[in-house]
Amino acid sequence: MNKSDSATRPIPSPGYDRDVSCNLRLCFVADGRAMHIHNWMRHFQLSGFEVHLISTYPCDRGDPPVASLHVVPLDYSAGVRARAGGAEARTTHGAPAVARLRGSLLWRALAEIKNRTAPSMVRLKSGRVRRIVESIRPDLVLAQRIPFEGILAAHALRNAPVPLLISSWGTDFTWIAARSRRIARLTRTALTRADGFHADCQRDLRLAREFGYSDSKPARLLIGNGGILPQAFYPGAVDESLMRRFQIPAGAPVVINARGAKPYIRNDMFFQSIPRVLRDRPETVFLGVGMCGNAMAESWVKRLGIGHAVRLLPFVEHLEMGRLFRLATVAVSPSDHDGTPNSLLEAIACGVFPVVGNIASVREWIEHGVNGLLCDQENADRSPK
Repeated sequence: MNKSDSATRPIPSPGYDRDVSCNLRLCFVADGRAMHIHNWMRHFQLSGFEVHLISTYPCDRGDPPVASLHVVPLDYSAGVRARAGGAEARTTHGAPAVARLRGSLLWRALAEIKNRTAPSMVRLKSGRVRRIVESIRPDLVLAQRIPFEGILAAHALRNAPVPLLISSWGTDFTWIAARSRRIARLTRTALTRADGFHADCQRDLRLAREFGYSDSKPARLLIGNGGILPQAFYPGAVDESLMRRFQIPAGAPVVINARGAKPYIRNDMFFQSIPRVLRDRPETVFLGVGMCGNAMAESWVKRLGIGHAVRLLPFVEHLEMGRLFRLATVAVSPSDHDGTPNSLLEAIACGVFPVVGNIASVREWIEHGVNGLLCDQENADRSPK
């Protein structure tokens, strides 16, 4: 059998000769570095399911470890990114080298390389994914986010009797598919193949239908990308050791931006708004998580002369983010594209007041002036809408 044959021949129906009393066998196709994926897998593992992972980036086996791990890189820059961010699988905002790269010309070039080459890599790697699925023989394949894990799984499993569940992440439709006709076309193909779909906002359920997902197939709203951990994110006392570590005066209001340096997060507007806040509340301290060493962030701080009020923090372990949120009065999320950001829910769970970009998905959570503020993420001079 050659490689082309492996991409088209039928896969035996999963579990047809297995004891029906055994637990279900799941196979994730996902970026195995992401904390969201670890949350999802841990939920099913602790519920007694047998969980396998096909990761599009090098990663560890998780905690608890998956039954099997297979790495199928989808872009030529994966090795560079993996070397830059060895700790990224276990953190919220990436390793220090990743923080330095984010927003740089090299990072943007790597992202562009991925977006241009990944569709072709899908065709090259789908045979391998199909063979892995054949060996695992799962009852269900779960592809976490559409580009490019959902696209890869759909291409690998076309004409196969294995049920495929695809999820969307916040930028899948409004940013990635919207910027490329080719990716938009592949998104439609993936959703046509999918047997089930879930999203973390109502907007994406609607957009999935517009991209061709059938009204006759099940679709669900599942917020939280694997859940919010109550043992880490809860209201509570301020950690005085963190106050001293970040040189935050007692009683100073703290504004935290936990979104890191991503291309769809308008950190330029975040930094430009700081002098305006300081005019009214000069004692305010601003925390930028995952921005330590980031050239863009450092440039804005220097240009605006706000270094005395800003703390650019290094990467933070996910379970430590609750301690940071409990320092804050306000959490900001100035995004152009998003679903339901986990960091927003985690901040709210810690009792922090949200100020967020005025986009459809976030408006599902925030009513302006009632439980938060909507801001114009494209204009630092404009008052909240």
